[in-house]
Amino acid sequence: MVKKIISLVLAISILCAVSIVNTTLIYAADIDELSIGDYIQLGTYMDAPVIWRYIDEDENGKLMLSDKILCYKAFDARNHKGVNVKSERHGCGFWEESTLRTWLNETEIGGNIEWPGQNSPTHESAFWEYDQEDGFLSSTNFSSGDLQIMKTVSQWNLLDINEAEKSTNGIYYSFGYNYYPQNAYWFEGDIYKKVSELSHVEGAMYRLNDTVFLLNETQVYNLWNNFGTVIAGLAEFAENQNKDSLGMDSTYWWLRSGSGSVAKVVYGEDSYSSNPCYPAVNTGVRPAFYLNEKNAMIKSGGGTKDDPYILEGKDEDSITVFSNGKQLDFNVEPIIENDRTLVGMRAVFEALGADVEWESDTSTAIAIKDNITIRLQINNDIMLVNDAPIQLDAPARIINDNTMVPLRAVSESLGADVEWIGNLNRIVIDKPELPMDFGEGIGKENWQSGKFGDWRPDITKSDGGYSDYQKSISQ
Repeated sequence: MVKKIISLVLAISILCAVSIVNTTLIYAADIDELSIGDYIQLGTYMDAPVIWRYIDEDENGKLMLSDKILCYKAFDARNHKGVNVKSERHGCGFWEESTLRTWLNETEIGGNIEWPGQNSPTHESAFWEYDQEDGFLSSTNFSSGDLQIMKTVSQWNLLDINEAEKSTNGIYYSFGYNYYPQNAYWFEGDIYKKVSELSHVEGAMYRLNDTVFLLNETQVYNLWNNFGTVIAGLAEFAENQNKDSLGMDSTYWWLRSGSGSVAKVVYGEDSYSSNPCYPAVNTGVRPAFYLNEKNAMIKSGGGTKDDPYILEGKDEDSITVFSNGKQLDFNVEPIIENDRTLVGMRAVFEALGADVEWESDTSTAIAIKDNITIRLQINNDIMLVNDAPIQLDAPARIINDNTMVPLRAVSESLGADVEWIGNLNRIVIDKPELPMDFGEGIGKENWQSGKFGDWRPDITKSDGGYSDYQKSISQ
């Protein structure tokens, strides 16, 4: 009898083990099978699941947008403490310094967030206060596996006239202050245009790295182009916020571009305008991110609005490196030595388009890209770039038959930018393709020369257009 019981227990154990194995190996669909228009469920907000829609694919991969307005928040808190003059009255429409960007990318819990310019979004400064709210990417809303499903990417961001000197694309006039397409669009007043007319954007731009962000004009145009509407419903929390204050449902939602004290908004089926950054109590937040297919698996669901795909992410404790919208693979995980990150040389250089060679006689790794040649000798803290010596904080090393090199030094030697995203243990390497392509019929020669004085001489500073300042720095 005892033997029978033991045999039965063993059989049940084996069955359970097989069941568990099958559960972990079989998924509802392959992540590569996602189609534009599909829905996924990832994370929560205010204890409710967040449903995202796959709205477009571009150089950074699959773009996911919250299907609903999750909440209402000021784009930027107004400065009520005399800290930041740019946001003194109505907040600032500069995405990089906005309190909304900080909150969307923050993993800290409420009360521990460091706000830009020490300008916290309290009730006094932002109406819908969120200074004590946990960061959107905190463990309150997303597990560590969930976060691995989100890429951290570099994107072009529009600059207004006040920030035009930051431009890295060779243009120093501002979109929204110029003429397109053959009409003067000036958004500080009550002028409303159509998303369907935003077939291209141009003007002063620079790059920023974000994990979660708001759409820009190009992305919202592609949303309209793919679905014929930009209208958004309200999540339950936003519904309650709105009815408590306005007694109505508002479908206004923020984009990430702005000028002065306003930021751009879209609403309804096809409308595009702007609202003050503070106190636009009727403007909502629809976060977006790029799907990291390398770490995402579909557990269940059908991909519809009522039955979204449920995604599972692979937990990763090591440093993650992204380059041009892709997570890099390394044979040996990146390590930190003397406060410098060492990574596999071949993966980084090949991601930046360089050819990699090995000179065995001198134990030297060589990378060649266009007219740049980089030589790194093992255990030598001098890097040669076109024979010019550069002192390294850490020398190249061999670890498990892989050449490990200091990431920042070697990437920047090829003209790439490197940023450490500390709260997510990530590194972003960015080297954008130039010249930029603004769209069909938009010549590249203008931005290459940067001279616009003869392009539209009727644009003057008085109408918010081509100012003397912009003209002087573009010639």
